[in-house]
Amino acid sequence: MALPWIAASFKPKIIFLVRHPAAVAASHFKLGWHNVSLENRMPADLWSRKSQYSVNADFWTQHGHFQAETLQIALEALANYPDHRLVTYEDLCANPIGLFQDLYDWAGLPWTESVVRKIHEKSSSAKSKPKDIENAFETNRRSSEMISSWHRELSEEQIDHVRDSYLAHNVMLYPPQDWS
Repeated sequence: MALPWIAASFKPKIIFLVRHPAAVAASHFKLGWHNVSLENRMPADLWSRKSQYSVNADFWTQHGHFQAETLQIALEALANYPDHRLVTYEDLCANPIGLFQDLYDWAGLPWTESVVRKIHEKSSSAKSKPKDIENAFETNRRSSEMISSWHRELSEEQIDHVRDSYLAHNVMLYPPQDWS
């Protein structure tokens, strides 16, 4: 939600990384952040303008609303901001070397063999187990397995709650076909 201020104040090159809302909700849940009301993380006027933001709504429903609203704020801030790149986590996981090289070129950063090695090390780690990651704070992953890991981690009911509340906001990213 600070993106509009950051862009206006500093005029940086912005790489805006977004991840599927169900994956973000699953990650927050795994990290133990599910006992905190999201109402306290949003401006009161934003939270109160939608009646479905009830503090009695379950974690998954609140998360869908929260992500849709915050993503919409960021996308509106970037709409007329020329020096940005929108990157989806899923695209980055599918092609880490290619996408990072493109971002490095765009940002004017040197592309070196040590950068390639580090990206390869972080995105194709043999330390990660294919079916799950016990340590949620670990940064070495097999990126290709992370793209849809939320499908394995969440029940259909949890996915439905995040999806329905997120899609109610008509955000341009992650339309209905991206939820199955």
